[in-house]
Amino acid sequence: MRKILRSIARAKMEKEGIQHINRRVTMRNLVTGEIIKTSYFAAHWREYV
Repeated sequence: MRKILRSIARAKMEKEGIQHINRRVTMRNLVTGEIIKTSYFAAHWREYV
């Protein structure tokens, strides 16, 4: 099920015009202060399902 949902989210992101969904972005965790590198897709795919 997760595989299907992720493919649906990927298709919706492409339809919306988001480019480079797998490019890694550096973010900082505000609670612990550690630096996290994650892609836009990994961080936001559940919003597009």
